[in-house]
Amino acid sequence: MHIAVDGRNLVSELSGLSRYLLEISAALSGRGHEISILLPADPSTRSALPADVHLDIARFNGAMGRFLWSASLLPARVRRLNADVFWGPAHRLPPFLPASLARVVTIHDLVWRRVPETMRLKGLIAERMLMGPAIRQADIVCAVSQATVGDIVEYFPGVRDRVRLVPPPVAALSEKSAGLRNARRRFEEPYVLFVGTIEPRKNVEGLIAAFAQLPAATRAACRLVICGGRGWRSREPAVLAGEAGIADRVTVIGHAGDEELASLYAGARCLALPSFHEGFGLPIVEAQRFGVPVITSDRSSMPEVAGEGGLLVDPNDPRSISAALERLFHDDALHADLSSRALANSARFSVERSAIAMEEALEAAVVATRRRR
Repeated sequence: MHIAVDGRNLVSELSGLSRYLLEISAALSGRGHEISILLPADPSTRSALPADVHLDIARFNGAMGRFLWSASLLPARVRRLNADVFWGPAHRLPPFLPASLARVVTIHDLVWRRVPETMRLKGLIAERMLMGPAIRQADIVCAVSQATVGDIVEYFPGVRDRVRLVPPPVAALSEKSAGLRNARRRFEEPYVLFVGTIEPRKNVEGLIAAFAQLPAATRAACRLVICGGRGWRSREPAVLAGEAGIADRVTVIGHAGDEELASLYAGARCLALPSFHEGFGLPIVEAQRFGVPVITSDRSSMPEVAGEGGLLVDPNDPRSISAALERLFHDDALHADLSSRALANSARFSVERSAIAMEEALEAAVVATRRRR
């Protein structure tokens, strides 16, 4: 197949969405498909791009430029490519695509319906305006988790028969950075690790409050490490830690590359991701690949993704999070059991399995389009 891909997410700093796009595209290319990635402007980094994909780069900068590109130049260039199928990897399909072209859209979450108060107004408006039409116009709708499948079917029941489960391609960071298990530990004391964008949905404030509620002896023997880029409408974690009286027990790291992130996972006592909502929760599986147990929320996709490799908590109750932290820091038998279960659970996810599922979804869209003619 010749697959045309909306590459707009590659223009900004690499994120979970852009890593998803790159991993799937590279895997599909490796399976013999022709991949054309269309971008409104230069990608943030070319080094991460697969070597054997075709790039179509325009010169439309900024948010308004991307909007104009999507509504005008993108469909025109897709027509010239004569592709078999168009893939929107993140909630969008451009207007004015050829009627004969198969269309697939991937939906990562429905935060705008489930927890809209955690979103920026601009993002909320865009999701409300653009996600619905993309879902309705797609021949196949891909969802990254069974929880997201359920959300799509609940809010868009008319597309029930067109929804496919295609989990994210979770690359093994441990394989990218061999030998990290034996590397010198960055921190002398055990630490709990948070990985994610610092924004309201991720509940970093609740995690810091939970850590502050640990018994003084436990806090003195461990550390909270917060790793992630700055998002929006969230107070600085360092400020929150200072107000909670635990500034000396909290380390804040910005965005980390694969090698640094792998090192952080490898040395962690546990990962804490007490989000209010996740479409998938990639750090859960990334941590479990290193045998690291997970503390995560008891809602949306998180129980499904974590499996038996972690403890579930109420994200609205810091005491629930704190109690789970206390257990994992002191109960070595529990930690060892969850570590084993985490490794086993992480084996459910791989780049190859995701690529096969996406390939099947794309092929189903092509078949559906032929029937429609």
